[in-house]
Amino acid sequence: MKNKIWFDDIDAALGITESDFKIFEEIVVSSFKANQFNVNNVTLKDSASHIIFISVAEFAVTATVFHGQGLGLLAAFEMAFKKMQLRFDCSSKDYTIKIDIVDSVKTKKQYKRHSQYIFTLGLEGIAFGKEFDLAILPEQIAFNHLFNDEFQIIANRMENYLEKNPPETQKFANVWRQDQFEAYIFKTTSYLLEDNKLTPLFRGQRLFEDFTKQDLKNAIELGGKYLTNVVLPNGRYEYQYHVDTNFVARDYNFLRHAGTSFSLVEYLEFTNDKDCLPVLKRALEYMKLFAFPGLEDPETTCFGERGLVKVGGNGLAALALAKYIKVTGDDKDKDLLARICNWILTQTKDNGNFIGHKQRYHDGSYSSKTVLYYPGEVIYGLTLSYHLLGEDKWIDAANRIAHWMINVRDKGIADIKLEHDHWLLYGLNELHRITPHQIYIDHTIKTCTAIMHRQILTSEYPDYIGAHDNRGDPSSTQAATRAEGLLAAYKLLRDFGNVPEFTAKVMEYAKRSICFQLRTQYTEITTMYVHDAKRALGGFRGAINSHDVRIDYVQHNISALISMYNLLEPCSH
Repeated sequence: MKNKIWFDDIDAALGITESDFKIFEEIVVSSFKANQFNVNNVTLKDSASHIIFISVAEFAVTATVFHGQGLGLLAAFEMAFKKMQLRFDCSSKDYTIKIDIVDSVKTKKQYKRHSQYIFTLGLEGIAFGKEFDLAILPEQIAFNHLFNDEFQIIANRMENYLEKNPPETQKFANVWRQDQFEAYIFKTTSYLLEDNKLTPLFRGQRLFEDFTKQDLKNAIELGGKYLTNVVLPNGRYEYQYHVDTNFVARDYNFLRHAGTSFSLVEYLEFTNDKDCLPVLKRALEYMKLFAFPGLEDPETTCFGERGLVKVGGNGLAALALAKYIKVTGDDKDKDLLARICNWILTQTKDNGNFIGHKQRYHDGSYSSKTVLYYPGEVIYGLTLSYHLLGEDKWIDAANRIAHWMINVRDKGIADIKLEHDHWLLYGLNELHRITPHQIYIDHTIKTCTAIMHRQILTSEYPDYIGAHDNRGDPSSTQAATRAEGLLAAYKLLRDFGNVPEFTAKVMEYAKRSICFQLRTQYTEITTMYVHDAKRALGGFRGAINSHDVRIDYVQHNISALISMYNLLEPCSH
């Protein structure tokens, strides 16, 4: 190897000056435009040892990664660029280009084949000894499950992934033949080449410290396309896709089928996507296959799976059908909708509590388990159904349920300890407009206080800001449901609350949540290194470092984004 610079030569203390980076940026842009290393007779003061990676990707083709090293940024970039030139002409095609500059090396030690590595998933990469000339970027590791849960190399996965760039496969084979080898843990600073500049990335994604209406629209359209693409010919959804292992889970959940169908109707209303309607119809027809006569009153209809009828699942089924009828004008299922709502009434006591949350259909008995979100789901489903069919008894039941939740379930609980019940906030916003009660306003304020209390405002990881979990890998869905709740609350407080400062604060926190959510969507940038980019595109992963997509993750994110977009610009798209 002619150039002897390697990871033990990187000195984190030698930072890149702003003026040097600006010149470097201009050279990177002009070189890719001309498909020729173009220094323009400029020099940099920087002469430190550098290692630079260039990732080149065409959508749905896994990125090819080249690295170069040298004294000074330009020398390192030139080496990587000239390697890349042998394989790609970036002036003739619109590739996605990502630049990584190694900025620190944490550890250098001897490892064996089954050693345990200690590194931060998604933020740190692995390089092997100088003689092997092999380094793996943080996103390559994180997006492809190259290490197991004990942080040991999974050799066959590493080999299969590196086969997409065959020279790297041979390098890894050389490493794996050794009984012991040297390896480094390193960090990079990453940039996306776009619009004639280098845009900073973090963990392979834009940070979205703010967003535009166009950002929201793009994300909604990608997410909606993901959902339409995972509806199978029989109307069932492809429930969960593990992007990093390219594996589809076989589990299913009727309640989430219904909730996802509701968000797909919202997407149809937002975009009028011509491909969505037939897909949505299939999903709703499949949903109806789960219908049974109610046990208490066979003239009613309930939905069940695996022998259980869940009151919340029926609330969401009503919600999906009511929204579909409203948006499309297709009312052929209005009688079914009425029977669902009437079944819910058979499960509701005079005091507003349910007889039970889950009924065993074979004998009519009830599970003792209660589920936090079921009452709010029912309230929301009943109120939207009331708007269509005008049955006062449904609103009476919704009011009884709401009063029970506020006056009994949540009585005496400190504001900051209230459950973050987004479905209840949806329901209270609708219910107050039909039957106003001050306790709905008061409880909305208390619930928002609890949600905002748990939002992450500071973190060593800037992509965690706006999430709602301080105890681990921040959840995309948790942030999305909190944003849904806050935005429903915002509408209610804006129109009826008479608390302008608090209402503005609610919107501020919701926007911060939306920023976090946008960081968790698979886009053309974040699918650079994955197995099947077309399949993953538009999905929202479970958490920052959890590379699986489930339909309800996408459902809640789409609903929150649409709500935010319509509040920012309610009249047009």
